[in-house]
Amino acid sequence: MAELGLRPQASGLAHASGALGVAEQAQEGVAEGFGRDGRDVMVSWYHQCLFPHEYNDEQVRAARRELPFGDYEDVYGNLPAFIEWSFTRPCAPRFTWSDFVHRWHGREDAVHVRYEDLRRDPAGELYRMVKELTGKGINLERAREIADEFSFEKQAGRKSGEENRRSFLRKGVVGEWKERFSPEARRVFDRYAGEELILLGYEKDRAWVQGGT
Repeated sequence: MAELGLRPQASGLAHASGALGVAEQAQEGVAEGFGRDGRDVMVSWYHQCLFPHEYNDEQVRAARRELPFGDYEDVYGNLPAFIEWSFTRPCAPRFTWSDFVHRWHGREDAVHVRYEDLRRDPAGELYRMVKELTGKGINLERAREIADEFSFEKQAGRKSGEENRRSFLRKGVVGEWKERFSPEARRVFDRYAGEELILLGYEKDRAWVQGGT
C-alpha cells in the first residue's frame, strides 16, 4: 500500500511524526494523506513487487507468478506490461493509484503531504504537518534535528540516488520515471491515470506523453 502513494518511510517523516507524538496529539477527525507522482510510484512499485528485500518475499513470489518476465532487471522494457497489470489487477492492496487519488484529493479533513515536498524540505514539511495536525507549533530547530535523524541518508546508510534493490529504502529520489518510462509506458500510464496526474498538478496537460524518446 505504501507504494501507491503512501511511503513516508522513504524520508523518515512517519517515524519523525511518531517521535513527536503527533498521532496521539492530532486533532480529532484529522488524518494524514501522503501523495506522490504516480509515475514514480509505478517505478518504485515495480521494485517492491519484483525484487526481494527485507520484508517482501511472499509478495515477490506472488507477483512473479503473474508476471513471468524473461529479465526482471529490464525495468524499461517491462514497465508497460507492469503498469497495465497494476491498474487492471490490483491485489495487495486492492486499489490503484487512481483510486487512491480520488479517495484523498480535496479532503478537508486531511493534512496533505507530498513525497516530493518531503524530499525538498523535510524540516519545513514536518513543521507544517505538526502544526496542522495538532494545532500547535514546534520549534523549527527541533524539526530540523528530527528530519536529519530520520533522513533517507541516515536510515539507509547511503546517499540519496545510490540504489540498493535489495533494500526497502531503495533509492530515495524524485523523478526517476523520466529515465524508466519508454514511450509505450507513457501511453499506458496516461490511459489509466492521465487525468489524475493533471488533477494533482504534476502535469498541466497531456503533452508529457509525447515527450519521451
